[in-house]
Amino acid sequence: MLINVENFKDFLKKATLNYYIDSVQVNYWKEGDVLKSSMVSKCSDVATILNIPNNIFKEANQDIELNFCAPKNDLKPFLDLIDSDEVKFKLHEKKIVLNNQVKVHFDDPSVISTLNSDGPQKGIDYFATLNLDEDVMSAFDKIKKIGSRFGKIYFTVSEGKLYVETTDKNNAYSNGISFELENVEWENKPDHDLVIPFNYNLFVNLMNVINGDEFQIKLAYFEQSGGGLIYAFKGEEEKYFLMSVVE
Repeated sequence: MLINVENFKDFLKKATLNYYIDSVQVNYWKEGDVLKSSMVSKCSDVATILNIPNNIFKEANQDIELNFCAPKNDLKPFLDLIDSDEVKFKLHEKKIVLNNQVKVHFDDPSVISTLNSDGPQKGIDYFATLNLDEDVMSAFDKIKKIGSRFGKIYFTVSEGKLYVETTDKNNAYSNGISFELENVEWENKPDHDLVIPFNYNLFVNLMNVINGDEFQIKLAYFEQSGGGLIYAFKGEEEKYFLMSVVE
């Protein structure tokens, strides 16, 4: 059996949202020749669901399940030592061997933070859908450049318009930057402006794993808790969920 190392690393990055989730399960289903992973962070603020055509395992004649704790420290550094894109892959009872050189033991599935659902509850009322076109990505890129000093990015709705911004909303004299994204027509909108904060680092991680115009982002707001949700997706193949943070 052969393994494409670069595609394997790319899958790990997506499944863990750029290694924010500290464990990973990789499933290969021979029937359908697909790769699957459903992960959730320990504090349930991030979830990822992957269901993509197999581009990792070649000549595989069986289903495969791999479980790794701390893939950023205990798996990726070993994969980075492999110079070739595609190498021999051997699956043993408690380890994998790549290129007859690199040996990595895997962990028991009971210690892996898998998501036991298809994502957040059904029937969520998403109030906006963004196509990640050139203008939106340009706004996000500029937010990324300055947002680290504030630690948060905000999606806000005011007077029927959706904005993305970064600033310190606890400081009336704070600098900041804001971009208008689109008009919002929302049947069940609350009778007040929306301010939904997200962790800056998690937002950057999301932007680092999704691929521009192939993706859309949906936004939800929960009146009872005052929280929100980012749902980024590419059809049924890749789904990413980020919960908002407390302001």
